[in-house]
Amino acid sequence: MKLPLAYNRAHSLVGMIALLAGLLLTALPSAAEIYRWVDKDGKVQYSDKPPPEDATKSGTRKIDTKPAVDTGKSAEAGKGPTTQDLEADFKKRRLAAREKEEAEDKKAKEAEKDAETRKERCTRARNKLRSMQEGVRVFDYDAKGERVYATEDETKAMMEREQKNIAEFCKE
Repeated sequence: MKLPLAYNRAHSLVGMIALLAGLLLTALPSAAEIYRWVDKDGKVQYSDKPPPEDATKSGTRKIDTKPAVDTGKSAEAGKGPTTQDLEADFKKRRLAAREKEEAEDKKAKEAEKDAETRKERCTRARNKLRSMQEGVRVFDYDAKGERVYATEDETKAMMEREQKNIAEFCKE
């Protein structure tokens, strides 16, 4: 036997309404009692059922079990920050983290550049010292553009200066 189409639609609509009503009733806020007591072995016990008669130091506490959904009105009631406040705090923390990361990146780049400069100076100082030790004559140019060769004492002083530069810039 085939039922009329209107009957099937009405029947499924009633089923849907009953299902939604059931879901809404289970989602409503409720309160529960939690019991705390010390058993005969001295251990603290927690339960939603009352403690046994021989329990000591028993206590009851009401626990609000409604879901922690923020409707944005909690700040007005004095219960805590609103969603907007939490969002603003999150954005501040994210911005601070980004700034910190950028500062660390900048510091790392500066350290890398400094290491490269030190390496260049080290290489230059070693090359100068090696050429002076091999006996290459050291010279400079005067105001007229002519070469002026360093004396033996000046060369020794330059070698000592290059050794100090090597000690300073060639640290690994």
